[in-house]
Amino acid sequence: MNLIPTARFTKALSKLDPESKIVIQKAMSLMLEDLNHPSLRVKKMKGYHNPKIWETSGNMDLRITFEFRKPDQLILRNCGHHDDTLDRP
Repeated sequence: MNLIPTARFTKALSKLDPESKIVIQKAMSLMLEDLNHPSLRVKKMKGYHNPKIWETSGNMDLRITFEFRKPDQLILRNCGHHDDTLDRP
């Protein structure tokens, strides 16, 4: 599996505090190993106009939004605190 970050994802990650960055990076590592890992809580985003966008959890507050491209690629769209990423996935 390849994780491909967008510019928005990279910018959002750089704005996070050090502890949050660690949580997001651990979630990314889990995504590489096993996207179905229970702690990631992967699900499709509801209520957003693009049905191809998914979300996963770093913890109960931190999220990563992504979409599938090809069978082996995930485009990382955004990351951050739950309310922030759900507004702009």
